[in-house]
Amino acid sequence: MYDLTTVLTTIAACSASIVAILGGFIASKLIALNAERDAVNTRISELDEEIEFFTEERNMLQTQLDEDDALDFIKENITYIVNRHTLEDTYKEEERPRLKKEVLQPYWRRAEKTYSQYRDIVKKAGNNYEENDDGVPIEAAKVFTQHFEYAVCTKICEHIEDQSSPFASLRRGLDVTISAGKWYHDTQEKVISADNKITYLTLQRKQQKTRLKALEKPKGMKLGLALFALFSATNFVCPLSLSPYITENYQYFLQTKILAVSVFAIGLVLMMMYLVYLLHWSKKAK
Repeated sequence: MYDLTTVLTTIAACSASIVAILGGFIASKLIALNAERDAVNTRISELDEEIEFFTEERNMLQTQLDEDDALDFIKENITYIVNRHTLEDTYKEEERPRLKKEVLQPYWRRAEKTYSQYRDIVKKAGNNYEENDDGVPIEAAKVFTQHFEYAVCTKICEHIEDQSSPFASLRRGLDVTISAGKWYHDTQEKVISADNKITYLTLQRKQQKTRLKALEKPKGMKLGLALFALFSATNFVCPLSLSPYITENYQYFLQTKILAVSVFAIGLVLMMMYLVYLLHWSKKAK
């Protein structure tokens, strides 16, 4: 009688230890990958919120600059507003406008609406209306509460006064609007700063997306799981299934012993090759 039970149980016991080590390594790696993936997703969400915040801030500041530039343009061309000219006619005569016509269009419409409302207020009040210190009818000042509309109305009143009295501008003094003043310059700097932050955060977001893509398909994990399953089946499950193994045929005994030891040896070689493969991949990643 030839008993192979001891050999099979020994192989199964050794394989169990190896499977436990490999399984622990794979499990710890997967847990670490999952935690890292969650951290990357959290960082991407934070970057999205920061990008959205600075984008809104940049857009708000740019809107303020656009309104200031549009107001300068309208003040310089207030005659066209009063004479009911279109923006197309006015824009052609402007040598170097700060804004594109498409951006100026809504502000031009607001100025036209302001002039129409001003005329209605003056017509309704007749010649008996009081003016504030800026020369704007008090009733109009109550209507034009927004800075843009009030500034346009003030310029309209000044234009009308200049037409009626050539000395009005002398009494009023010079009205110089310095668009490149401190506020304008500071706001431009803030816009540039916000754009730089958005660019930097967008780059970080792209890097995190690339990192997340790599984490979704970690190199070596699928191969490790396949090797884990194969080694467990051939060197742990099969030997236990064959135990106890007792035969009278020496050839069966010898063939089974050689097969069991060979499969175990091949499994060990594959395990070592896999570990070397992981080590080589780590150096390449650096």
